[in-house]
Amino acid sequence: MTKPIMLVSLLAMTLNVPLDYCLINGIGPFPELGIVGAGIATVIGYVVPVICYCFMVFTAENEKKYRVRSAWRLDRELFGRFMRFGVPGGVEFFLDLFAFSFFVLMVGRFGPVELASTNAVFSIYTLAFLPTIGLHVAASIMVGQAMGDKKPDMAAYATKSVLHLAMAYMGAMALLFIVFPEVLMNLFKAHGETQIEFNAVLTMGVMLMRYAAVFTLIDAVAIVYVGGLKGAGDTKFVMKTMVMTSMFCIVFPLIALHILDIKGIHGPWMCILLYVLVLATTYATRFRKGPWRKIRVISG
Repeated sequence: MTKPIMLVSLLAMTLNVPLDYCLINGIGPFPELGIVGAGIATVIGYVVPVICYCFMVFTAENEKKYRVRSAWRLDRELFGRFMRFGVPGGVEFFLDLFAFSFFVLMVGRFGPVELASTNAVFSIYTLAFLPTIGLHVAASIMVGQAMGDKKPDMAAYATKSVLHLAMAYMGAMALLFIVFPEVLMNLFKAHGETQIEFNAVLTMGVMLMRYAAVFTLIDAVAIVYVGGLKGAGDTKFVMKTMVMTSMFCIVFPLIALHILDIKGIHGPWMCILLYVLVLATTYATRFRKGPWRKIRVISG
């Protein structure tokens, strides 16, 4: 049920954004609270979806079909299955975020220009990344449904179809990054900052946008195939791959660059490209070999 989630998210955004503006700047009847106002608006933006989801889940119809209110007792077998498939997926997600956070942290040690340009490029990359996460979720849902129906061939077909859509979208984004890097980077020029002051960040950012274009295309493969593997329940393999890749492609190499005092932005960005390339290759190979076809998430 992805449409209700989208609508609730839109509602939260339409509340959060105006409240940010009003509570930060003191517009109309709202007090001028600055960063505290931003925090209050953000909390409201998260509380409202929780309330909406509670109304959507705890209905009389859902109680009748799924016992969402009365079936509160611990089901050890079901809980164990949640942990068996869920914990590895959570660890994988945590390590992916950790790898990118560590990457930005280490780039920050290179200098303010490197950090500012990298942060700007990653913010622009979000334009490509977040819609593709929607396709990642679609792949997981369709694979899960197909595997529940014991139709692994349909799961493979769905994943390949999602991959085609993701590559088409990411390809368009990569082309945008290459053709209009200056336009995109200039969006991050601070208010009151002169073009001369911003030129160092702009020059480096334009160069990094080429890295981002390549990264975008490779990441499409990784995002879709990991969605397919998760949907099939192959979460342990996904977690193990992420552990090895994040450590040996991001953490250890960047620490080595720092210890050896090797400066330059190209080293860290080559590491991040290697990271996503290894993930994409490993996940695609695993999916095509097909061990996930024998996994049964739901018994019976």
